[in-house]
Amino acid sequence: MAQIFQHATAYEIINNAEKYGLSEDLVFEIKQSAISSIIRVKNSYEHYINSGMKFSSWNDPRTIEDETFDTFMTIAYKFFEHAEKADLGYRMPLKRMMVLLQTFCEKDKERYSRHRNSPEAEAFRATLMVAALSFAFEKDLREEFRKLNFPISDEIYEELINRAKITCNVSIDKPSNYLYILNRGVIKLPDNRTIIIGKITIKIDAKSNIGIDKVEIYVDDELKETLTEKPYKWLWSEGIFGKHTIKAIAYDFADNIAVDSREIWIFNVG
Repeated sequence: MAQIFQHATAYEIINNAEKYGLSEDLVFEIKQSAISSIIRVKNSYEHYINSGMKFSSWNDPRTIEDETFDTFMTIAYKFFEHAEKADLGYRMPLKRMMVLLQTFCEKDKERYSRHRNSPEAEAFRATLMVAALSFAFEKDLREEFRKLNFPISDEIYEELINRAKITCNVSIDKPSNYLYILNRGVIKLPDNRTIIIGKITIKIDAKSNIGIDKVEIYVDDELKETLTEKPYKWLWSEGIFGKHTIKAIAYDFADNIAVDSREIWIFNVG
């Protein structure tokens, strides 16, 4: 994991050096460090292959050697390999991978069995990392890792993938079913009706377990505002009368879309 985060961070910095205000000398040093790191990962991966693919996800505290090193470097190498093949950078795959890993719960803690090794624990650890990489690249990598001697459980894999499915939601929090006068809700109205007198601040709630990229606000299908940071709100102050439709569209970083809309009556002289 540390190698994946390190290389992903270096990739982001190197390709956005101007944005971060970094000097050419510093960027060169970071690039050289990243190259050195990826060579070490590749060498460990090749050692894993050439030494008989001895999978190990548990480091025996009684031994001096780290038995897991080549196994975890193999996971890192495969992450880099798929990131380069996809040519989408490292940021999005890393975000997707963390969506799955962040579902780790007490039940998983027991199955991971940090202080004791067993075939069941080995299978869970292997499947957890393979599911995380599969989710990261939206590709089933089970067979690829089985060829590398990873003891993968299909049942656990399906459980982890289903648990991590990305959800993107959006709702128009304001206006709701009220009579609004000069931006204040004064009377709750029946039948989900909304009446607005004067200007109003439209407030949107948008959520995704991979993060919201942007929120668009429309009036009668005409784009009025694009918001990229919380709080998602826009002051509607133009002169307008009659029945109209407010619509909010949220986009997350995996290009999932959520839509909410509300019909309103508004009377505003501007």
